[in-house]
Amino acid sequence: MASATRVSGATTGQFDQVTAVSQTMINDQLQTLMDNVTDLKIFDVEPTTWDKSTLTMEEALLKPCSVVIPVEQNDFSTVEFYINFESGTMKYDVKADTRRKVPAVHEEYPLAGWVVCFNVKMGLANVDPEELPRIKEQINVAGDYSIQRLFFDFTTADIANFLESKSKFFTSTGQIAYKDLPKSLQPAFSLVLNKWVEVLQDQIIDICYHGTAPDKSSIVNPIAPSFPPEDVLFQTYPFKHPSGAAISEADKSRNALLYLETCIKPVPTDTLLKWTGNFITNGDDGKANVNGSMFISRKLFFERFLLPLLKEFNLRTQITPTSAENWIDGLMFKFRWGFMSGWDPAHTSVSDSYYNWTPDLANRKFTWSKIKADAKDDAGSTGFMRSRLNIKGDTTNELSWEAGGHELTLKIKSHYRQETWNEQIGITNDTHVDVKIGFTMLLVFQSISKGVLQINTYYPLANGQNKYNTKFSDGVWTTGDTSASSIWDKKPADKQQDIKSRWIASMGGDAWFTQRMKNVLSEHRFVFPGNGTFSFGDPMFNNNGDLIVSLAYDGLTKPPLTSNTGAAPNVPTATKPEEIRDGASIRKS
Repeated sequence: MASATRVSGATTGQFDQVTAVSQTMINDQLQTLMDNVTDLKIFDVEPTTWDKSTLTMEEALLKPCSVVIPVEQNDFSTVEFYINFESGTMKYDVKADTRRKVPAVHEEYPLAGWVVCFNVKMGLANVDPEELPRIKEQINVAGDYSIQRLFFDFTTADIANFLESKSKFFTSTGQIAYKDLPKSLQPAFSLVLNKWVEVLQDQIIDICYHGTAPDKSSIVNPIAPSFPPEDVLFQTYPFKHPSGAAISEADKSRNALLYLETCIKPVPTDTLLKWTGNFITNGDDGKANVNGSMFISRKLFFERFLLPLLKEFNLRTQITPTSAENWIDGLMFKFRWGFMSGWDPAHTSVSDSYYNWTPDLANRKFTWSKIKADAKDDAGSTGFMRSRLNIKGDTTNELSWEAGGHELTLKIKSHYRQETWNEQIGITNDTHVDVKIGFTMLLVFQSISKGVLQINTYYPLANGQNKYNTKFSDGVWTTGDTSASSIWDKKPADKQQDIKSRWIASMGGDAWFTQRMKNVLSEHRFVFPGNGTFSFGDPMFNNNGDLIVSLAYDGLTKPPLTSNTGAAPNVPTATKPEEIRDGASIRKS
């Protein structure tokens, strides 16, 4: 059984895809951005004058900027942005005014340790047309859609009214409150900050996400159905201890920015996702340390993507009784019967709703179960001799998952039963052949390559060990409950084998099921949104059946790939994308 890492009570609510980026993850990306764009490290502002005061920022260098995601307020689109000074000197000069008897002033303030905090809103905008082809190639989703970016909108920044209580200032003798700086310095300092933010206003910093929005929602690439969203929202989201314990300063780094997508109409009436659990886990209760995650809803992954593909196997594995005849020839009871496997004359198309899977969420599975109408013949009667023949056939298939598991278990089970009853001179005799046939296949979510989910197929070994077998072979089948009398032309074991062989043949032989499943999963790929912005890893399910993957920004540490104990030796692993975004991009608007 797979470990339940990252599995919490968090759900997607009314949304189909939820991307959660923690405060830690955003700050790591800001550091990568400033490491790559060296101009952002230089606080390059010309000397600024206010009245008689002049401020000069000399050799002012910045540490990586950072954000704090506040969750105590009702503004779910605002973050706190921190300018962190590394070194340099701020020179404050006031010209002498003999008429006013104001002496000349020259003071110098070491900028190391200075921190200025202000609010900035998140913005959502379409990618410019000239940049669209490059990003489309990274995202790896065909179709007709625009691409949206989520970014820090510095045009909303009111830096003149920065948050003094969360900012820090120093003199050569130690920390000082902003209100204790010279009064004539403060307006000039506000102007300096505004000039630097104007530089940022000329940039679009893609620190969070690239998402798609369809221009024509009917056009979705059937080969790579990532289901472009009909609507996109975003919000801040708090980290909470399930026990109700108080939140520490370290815990606040797990607050997240959520990117909410609706891919199936109607658009949710609720514009915010209510708290149901943590999307970000940092080692609590044995859970993995994950700073970013993406949740694909059960409705989207199973009901929209995977289950329609697996309806074909319901059609091909069913057993249908077709005829039953019995008669009396002299003093002999005669029987004739027929059954059909892999076909139903009343439901010939795989698109028929007859083959739809039914959710059994309490037991974490989907089922398809059909009991065919019996084929009966009670007509055999000649005075002191009577006979009956009844043929039953049913098929029950199920697809199940485990919370924290990296695989789906597909069980195919068909039950074929022939029953006879006869009476001669008051003496009765009951006979039957009862055959249960079926097998189990594992769909293992091995890795994610270039945003594409890699699903491999295996069969569990007969001994029940947690190992995989790549062949449709011993240990796959289950049979049993066989008995009969001498009235049958064949021995029970032979008849059982005959039915089993015909059932396999109806699917095209042993190899058909394996190869067909591989073809289906390769022809219809699931592509995660955000490829080119994120790398993905460790796909697994939660109790609700949502598919969860861990995230990292491309250019930073990649999330761990799935590690399945006892996996087959030649299981493919993810490959590094040919083109990645090395950290966030920055461009002139």
